[in-house]
Amino acid sequence: MNWDYFTFFIMGVIIALFLFLLFFFGDLPGKIARARNHPQAEAINVCSWIGLAAGGVGWAVALVWAYTRPVAITVTPKLDTSDIEKLDPETVRTEISRLKAVLARLERRIEQAPAPENGMGDAS
Repeated sequence: MNWDYFTFFIMGVIIALFLFLLFFFGDLPGKIARARNHPQAEAINVCSWIGLAAGGVGWAVALVWAYTRPVAITVTPKLDTSDIEKLDPETVRTEISRLKAVLARLERRIEQAPAPENGMGDAS
């Protein structure tokens, strides 16, 4: 039994280095997201580990995701009630009258518009 212990030592170092790099890169997008206070840091961390296990594409997605900021979309604008209280009633009535005139003008334009010839847009 002629065992070459130096070879086993080198193999152990290579395996240890591989495991270190695997855990370092697997956790990297999650660490970046947590350092940047990303609201989806845990999802990024999960995506990086699953992506790394699945071949690496998901890991790259998680890395890019860690550097992005989610965009908040508001459906309706918030109404500032302090501005409404400052308006006098006559200004509000004038604005309502102006908007009614604009609406009537738009309705007349819709009624005068020619009907489409190809039947597209016909609800009946």
